[in-house]
Amino acid sequence: MPSRTRIARLLVLTVLGFGLAGALASAPAATAAAYTVTKTTDTNDGVCDADCSLREAVAAANAAPNPDTITLPPGIYLITGIEISLTSPITLTGALSTTTIIASRGWNAGTLYVPAGGLAVIANVTLMGGDNTFGGGLSNAGTLTLVDSIVRHNTGVVAGGIV
Repeated sequence: MPSRTRIARLLVLTVLGFGLAGALASAPAATAAAYTVTKTTDTNDGVCDADCSLREAVAAANAAPNPDTITLPPGIYLITGIEISLTSPITLTGALSTTTIIASRGWNAGTLYVPAGGLAVIANVTLMGGDNTFGGGLSNAGTLTLVDSIVRHNTGVVAGGIV
């Protein structure tokens, strides 16, 4: 027959176990953020708010470890600096590939880059005008899914469209 001390210990452990399970069940889950690009110019003031460029949205998404989504309304998004790196899990979705264009201008300026370890889904956009050594339109060293998108008019030493 179990002793009263042993029964008391089992009761305390059971109560603690239920309390821990309840605390874990009620803990807030990490959630993905959703960003909507509001301007076509290539700026980065460090904040993606009501005045949010594609570069700012990607920077905000890269700062969080959770998968995030970025929505691009119809327009021409001109990348004027270095390519934009997608380093965290990001889904980038345009309105239509014929109306949502990510364009780059300038020598050695690509459009988008997915580095090793990066995970990106890019949908409903056109990538054009990139000029980079490795994939002017899109340089990929990570995991990339390209959906209903167009890659055209890009140049590069190794490949013009996608590497």
